[in-house]
Amino acid sequence: AGEFNMTGSADFSRNNVTDTSVTLPEGVNEGLYAPITNYGGDGGIIAGGTLQENHGYQRGGAIGIWGAEGAPVPVSLTGGQISGNDAVHPKYKGFGGGVYASFANVTLDGTTIAKNTTEIGGGIAIDNGDTFKFTSGTVQENTNGEYNGQGGGMYIRDVKDVEISGGTVEGNTANGHGGGIALGGGNATISGGEFAHKVALKAGGGLSFYGEAKVTMK
Repeated sequence: AGEFNMTGSADFSRNNVTDTSVTLPEGVNEGLYAPITNYGGDGGIIAGGTLQENHGYQRGGAIGIWGAEGAPVPVSLTGGQISGNDAVHPKYKGFGGGVYASFANVTLDGTTIAKNTTEIGGGIAIDNGDTFKFTSGTVQENTNGEYNGQGGGMYIRDVKDVEISGGTVEGNTANGHGGGIALGGGNATISGGEFAHKVALKAGGGLSFYGEAKVTMK
C-alpha cells in the first residue's frame, strides 16, 4: 500500500520476478506480482526516471498497480521512460509489457512507453477504472511478441470514460487486434493525438474496438 513516486534521474532497471520458486514477499499474490508492485493505497506517480529491461510475471513488465472495485487508485504518468520491459508467463498471456493497472484512474501526460512486450497491451494494459486520459507523451514500438494478442501499444478494458486529446501512438504491432490501441467497453472520445505506423495482423491497425465500447471521434 502507500504511493509509489518516481522522479528525476532515478533508475529502476534489469529486475526479474519471473522465478516463482522463491519465497514471495508477505502479502504478495503470485498472479499479481510485478517488479514494482503496489496494492491499493494512493496509487503511483512516474514523473521522471527510467524503468527499463525489467521482466514481470504475467501482469506488469515494470510496474503493476492494483486498486479495488469501487475504489480505483490514481496513476499519473507525466515524465520519464518505460522501455524494453516484458511480462511473461509459462502458460497464460501476459498483460501490460511496461505498465499494468487494475481498478485505476490513469493519466498519461508526458511519459514515453516504448519497446515493451507482452500479449495483451504491449506497452500498457488497464483493466477497469473510471477514467483514462491521454494528453501527451509517446507510446512507441511496443509489441504483442510472437503470440496472438491485443493492443500492441495500449489495451484498455472496462474503463468508463476514455479521453484521448494528444500524444503520439506510433510503430506499435499486434499479432491480433489493435496495433495501436485495443479498447473494450466504456465511452471513448478521441479529439487529438497522432496515430502512425501501426500494424495488426487481424483487425484494427491503429484502433480496435470490441464489446460495448462506444467511440466518438472529433
